[in-house]
Amino acid sequence: MTLLMNAQAHAQRQRLDDFVRLSPLLPVITINHPGTAVPLCEALMQGGLTVFEITLRSEYGLDAIRALRKALPDAVIGACTLLTVEQYKQAEPGGFRAQAVG
Repeated sequence: MTLLMNAQAHAQRQRLDDFVRLSPLLPVITINHPGTAVPLCEALMQGGLTVFEITLRSEYGLDAIRALRKALPDAVIGACTLLTVEQYKQAEPGGFRAQAVG
């Protein structure tokens, strides 16, 4: 069991390392209004950023990630500030490229 847990922890760390290597600047964004996620990230992409972490601190986080993945397929969208195991479970099947609990 410990070996499996260590392997899972290593795999998760590797995913996070890979995610962070994609961009020297990683905006961490909390969406407080459902209509702001796509225009905000489109503007950031015009400025050269392609990697975004969306926090799940607000009720709009998961919906924002889904909308961004659909509207900006070339962007790398991650979920962060997952506060519960349930949020992790909701984020995982969405095809999100990174998750961080913290």
